[in-house]
Amino acid sequence: HWPALSGQRAPYTYKMLLDYRDGLRHEDARAEMMVVLARMMSEQDMADVAAFYAAQPLPGRAPLKKGHPVNDLVRRGDPQRLITPCASCHGVEGQGGRNETPSLAGQRPEYLVRTLKAFRDNPRHNDVHQGMAQFAWDLSDEEIRALAEYYAR
Repeated sequence: HWPALSGQRAPYTYKMLLDYRDGLRHEDARAEMMVVLARMMSEQDMADVAAFYAAQPLPGRAPLKKGHPVNDLVRRGDPQRLITPCASCHGVEGQGGRNETPSLAGQRPEYLVRTLKAFRDNPRHNDVHQGMAQFAWDLSDEEIRALAEYYAR
């Protein structure tokens, strides 16, 4: 249930550590360990950890499957439900976007399911302008599982 941090952009990892420290990312008991660790770290420690993980390669990825059931959701979104395409922020290959936008490719499916549900069901409040929450509000459990499998590949 833990995220893969290797290859994540340093601003993303640094922001998550700050969010744990400041109580903005405490969606369930599994996060308690990160809250405690982040509160023991200086901001320089956080920057160093973020730089370390950013220097590591992203997890190996298989090519995206064009015929996958959520391919349209990833690439085009769903205008009927006002859902923005995942690719507009996280990149066409799930490689991550600018600054705090993480890579999704190669993440563990259990982690992605838990994270998407946390944004959808509202215990997680650390997304800028509630961008992820707005995306996830209308997702079904089935769509969440399919997106997690899609990016985990």
